[in-house]
Amino acid sequence: APKIEKKDLTPIQKTANFEYTPDQKIAIQEIENEITKKYPMEHLLIGDVGFGKTEVAMVASFIVAKSGYQVAVIAPTTILVNQHFESFKERFKDYPEIKIAKLDRFTSTKEKKEILEGVKSGNIDILISTHAGLNVEYKNLGLVIIDEEHKFGVKQKEKLKELSEKVHTLYMSATPIPRTLNMALSQIKSISTLEEAPKGKQETKTFVKEWDENLIKEAILREIRRGGQIFYIYNNISYIEHKKKELQEILPNLRILTLHAKMTPNKIEKGLVDFINGK
Repeated sequence: APKIEKKDLTPIQKTANFEYTPDQKIAIQEIENEITKKYPMEHLLIGDVGFGKTEVAMVASFIVAKSGYQVAVIAPTTILVNQHFESFKERFKDYPEIKIAKLDRFTSTKEKKEILEGVKSGNIDILISTHAGLNVEYKNLGLVIIDEEHKFGVKQKEKLKELSEKVHTLYMSATPIPRTLNMALSQIKSISTLEEAPKGKQETKTFVKEWDENLIKEAILREIRRGGQIFYIYNNISYIEHKKKELQEILPNLRILTLHAKMTPNKIEKGLVDFINGK
């Protein structure tokens, strides 16, 4: 296994703009203990969405990158790749020596060539990618982080297995599939669980009301005023454009994007990425 040494984590933990939950502290400790052993780590990190799995993964990546090894973060969708890339970039902005890149279906051919060369030569320390990153030649891979493994197909899982054979592997999941859980419980993998919501994480509020134009207008405007965004769920594809027109008549300045299941996966993914990026 790659020789990873324990690092002083105070600097990276200090730059987090929130307080760690007790579970996060324990998970980081457990992963650090596993990753610095002589044999490859196979660790499963379970936690609900928003419970701080990515932060734990970023601290693990910091330890590995600072030990002179590369990290491969593999996620099943372009949307997740984008989210991870933004999180990692923001989190490592005080460490310009740690070079981060992403690879997905929107990466141009020119960019892709540069990234592949950078990974091969060791100039890129952390590569965040969809399954596109499974056919990459790494100079000195130390850690593979696999997000939501159950969403990958059989062929991709085989590739993942090949990639992570002699290196440390961290699996992250909100809903571990029985096989992964079974492996963890039978001690093939070690396991950490994040069960406590981070401080300040607000609960979801749900209101059931009759459709009312003024209410819709007020709800949307309130969200726009606080710099937020809105998902408007409507269950009839044939009338969806009509619904969009209706909303634009109430609020002419809204930038509205329509997405539904009859569109191509490419279009849906591009639309969601634009939505995430605030366009």
